[in-house]
Amino acid sequence: MPSLPVEFGRGDLLLALVLMTLMLPQATARDLRTDPATRRVRLLYVGDANLRTWRDLGHDPFLSVSPVPASIGGFQMEFIRRSMRLYLPRTYESYEGGVDLLVLSDCDHYLFTTDQLSMFKDGVVEAGQGIIMAGGFEAFGGLNWGTTWKGSSVEEVLPVDCLTHQAWNYVVFLGRPPGPARNHPFITSLPWDGMPPFLGMNKVIPKPGSVVLLESDGSIDAQTENW
Repeated sequence: MPSLPVEFGRGDLLLALVLMTLMLPQATARDLRTDPATRRVRLLYVGDANLRTWRDLGHDPFLSVSPVPASIGGFQMEFIRRSMRLYLPRTYESYEGGVDLLVLSDCDHYLFTTDQLSMFKDGVVEAGQGIIMAGGFEAFGGLNWGTTWKGSSVEEVLPVDCLTHQAWNYVVFLGRPPGPARNHPFITSLPWDGMPPFLGMNKVIPKPGSVVLLESDGSIDAQTENW
């Protein structure tokens, strides 16, 4: 059975939340960051803000979501550049002080400056911020117009290594927890054994110290309904 500690498709709230939870670097776990005033997690959602995912996240009373449209597959470049100028924090101090969790959902790494990528990394290493990478063509190894995140500052704080070639794979598959992960709190909170098939995955390589919580049990009939 091939191990797939990967990002699943780009449209589902559940899959967006699963992403980086699939492989947690246990040695760097820290207390949950929240807004000191509201006790809500301040989530900066960068990427496919044209989809419903960030709106669904916004219904959670524990989250305060700020979207930044920045997906080449969903927006014109001029609009992306303008959105990033308006809504991305411009300094590390404002980023560290106003963001608890960064979600990079289908946004290409070359949209960001070197300083911004370093800011995202430093937020994790120095300030204990969370980071999630989700999406399809513009996540991890990418495909088509998406380019790989391999070698970027952000990859250094992901629990996986990105591939250097285009790594999005159109395949219908079932995600199931391997035996050792079945008692993990995240896995036991959701009915994985009854989940319908997923469509598409990014192929990645787990880093030492990460924990694989889901695997693919192989591709199935491409005509099968996916969720």
